[in-house]
Amino acid sequence: MPLPKIEHPIHEVYLKSLDKKVRYRPFLVKEEKLLLMAKESEDLQDILKTIKQIISNCCLDDIDVESLPIFDVEMFFIHLRINSVGETSELMYTCAHVVNEEPCNHVVEFALDLKNIKYRFSEEHNKIVPLTKDIGVCMKYPSLNLPQSALDEKFQDGGYEIISEYLDYIYDENQTYKTEDISKEELSAFFDDLSLEQVKAIKQFFITTPSVVLEQDITCPKCSNNHHMVLEGILNFFE
Repeated sequence: MPLPKIEHPIHEVYLKSLDKKVRYRPFLVKEEKLLLMAKESEDLQDILKTIKQIISNCCLDDIDVESLPIFDVEMFFIHLRINSVGETSELMYTCAHVVNEEPCNHVVEFALDLKNIKYRFSEEHNKIVPLTKDIGVCMKYPSLNLPQSALDEKFQDGGYEIISEYLDYIYDENQTYKTEDISKEELSAFFDDLSLEQVKAIKQFFITTPSVVLEQDITCPKCSNNHHMVLEGILNFFE
């Protein structure tokens, strides 16, 4: 006789890039084991791979986790954490408030309220970037495969590589030109003809890309200074 099947609650999370809610179940013992192994490895790539694997396991709708933008992966993962482990995460913060010309340095233990998670984005952000009256580009969001540190490094060389990597299509008044249908030579020639102002406009897409943040006020019990904590980045949320 087969063992009874355990039913798990179904939750929903809104993902900004998809502009819709997706369903998921909490992560189970098997996902908890994956998390523990990833944390013990202390390897960034293992952690990122594990996060994507857990989201894939728990998501009940058909979405491409590999192509999800960083900010949606973070939002999804935190909601999984809330409904699987709990609504708070125990953290520590060293108070840097200066008292009598000396830093306080008191280690403050506090419970981070994960329910405060939210998207932060600029109202001016747009995937469509006009370059002239009739010509422009549409960009794709960086995925979790490209951490912010790598993005910053790529921009140090002018940003052309990262722009071409996350270019979805070019358009004019007549049609659109998908990146996969454009040769490297044609794309290089297109970029070479851009003005510095036009490149700057494209870079704004990356600069204003949405992020996920947690904000919370905590008070140091030693010096009574109030700290406004702002956490962002997947590793800050990895508990």
